[in-house]
Amino acid sequence: MKLADEITPLIELVEPKVFETAGGELKASYVIYPDIILDGHRLFWTLIGVDNLTEEVIIGADFFQRWRIKLAPETEQIIWDQVALKLKLV
Repeated sequence: MKLADEITPLIELVEPKVFETAGGELKASYVIYPDIILDGHRLFWTLIGVDNLTEEVIIGADFFQRWRIKLAPETEQIIWDQVALKLKLV
């Protein structure tokens, strides 16, 4: 979780969360509250810290749903919902 700690301070959960996956269980002990900057838009979200994953940071589908972000893989563009952007805190 070195990268997560470099982004923003890790906050230890009072009680770890356990998630079941096809490969077993994952235990999350930390959360972080980073600003995520995409195309110049500064958005916020809560990320859960899990040790020993293949990727250091994974942004989930819930982030994209909350901000109504759509991806266009064929053009590699991000499609923004302007109404959702108005909901952000500046």
